[in-house]
Amino acid sequence: MVVHCSPDDGLMNINISHFLFSLRLVYFITEIEEMVGMAHAVAEGIPKLHIEECAARRQARLTVGSEVIMGVNKYRLEKEETVDMLAIDRLKSCTRLREHEKMNLYKVRESRDAEAANRCLAAIEQCARSRDGNLLELAVEAVRARGCSVGEITDAMKSVFREHKASTSMVSGAYRSEFSKREEITPSHKHNLILPTHQAAGHKTLVPELIKELCNLSLPDITVICGWVIPPQFAGVYQPE
Repeated sequence: MVVHCSPDDGLMNINISHFLFSLRLVYFITEIEEMVGMAHAVAEGIPKLHIEECAARRQARLTVGSEVIMGVNKYRLEKEETVDMLAIDRLKSCTRLREHEKMNLYKVRESRDAEAANRCLAAIEQCARSRDGNLLELAVEAVRARGCSVGEITDAMKSVFREHKASTSMVSGAYRSEFSKREEITPSHKHNLILPTHQAAGHKTLVPELIKELCNLSLPDITVICGWVIPPQFAGVYQPE
């Protein structure tokens, strides 16, 4: 049997993908415009929902095998190769670094002109309140000349702008659409699952601390799922003491 492959087939597939992508792009732009801009959409948690939906749909396709990642959900090796990993005690390193930075911060605050620093912070707050002036310029001046910290500058602006609160809306139905007639597990309203976002080497410090704190709060039944690649040799750090 002879199969004829046209050199234009790949180009046609790319064009189709670009066309479908452009349709989705127009849909999202129209949705944002109807919400009177991106700022309002972010406040309502719309981009966050779309990102979560996209991630859930892809995970569903990987679970059922309709999308393949070589060596992950198909064509896996019978014997996985062990890769030597350089393990660094990040907790001790971060503790030493934190103490060092705190000492530097104390020295800066003791040596700076407190009144001048307060004037700079007051100018930042006034600029944020009046919307008249250049916040970036004032922030740079506060750091360079008066030794104001990032936290102090942030607090000055936060007193006016307040703090962003992420929307707690959740995606539902993404798995159902990918699994077709397969039964979808519907979570209850109780908080029985925590999915921490990716942090640099967080699997060795943040996640163990989180599990320990859950045990201290008598909540050992809550499941913690890490959604990023973790070397197998580090799996033991998740066991509560």
